[in-house]
Amino acid sequence: MKKQVVALAVGLCAVALFGETDEIGKAVAATFAGKTAVISGAASGMALCTSRTLAAAGATVVMCDINGEGVRKAADEINAWGKGKAYAVEMDVRKFADCERSAALAIEKTGKIDLVINYAGGNEARCCSSFKPLYEQPVEVIDWGLDTNLKGAVYFSRACMPYMVKAKGGVLVTLG
Repeated sequence: MKKQVVALAVGLCAVALFGETDEIGKAVAATFAGKTAVISGAASGMALCTSRTLAAAGATVVMCDINGEGVRKAADEINAWGKGKAYAVEMDVRKFADCERSAALAIEKTGKIDLVINYAGGNEARCCSSFKPLYEQPVEVIDWGLDTNLKGAVYFSRACMPYMVKAKGGVLVTLG
């Protein structure tokens, strides 16, 4: 399974960089056409790149992010292409109810969740503008890092897993 996850990540990045013209791109497109992916942190960065790549391959992407305006703009951009489908969800991975709402939307719109990708997170010192050694960091900054990077990924996965277990399939990918 570890090799498959690495291949997935490499394949998505290759398609993002080189398009569908090479063999990797064609294989990725064939693999993800008709699939549903639920992606956290999807308003920017690698999660946005992955959302675009999966949608271009014909997948439906449920793009989740705390940045509501950014994730709506990104989903609108993807939908304008006319290939794949994107839904935007303004949510916070630190709130389990938001994670459940995101999973429920995927089920409501597509009836399934094939792929969950946890991208939401960041370096707590950078995100909280607290550039100190760990032993001097305020507890609130440490809590933000644990809540977003650890608990957020667990909550997001937990909210989606019952649907995947019921369907007897699916893939969870967590990147840090």
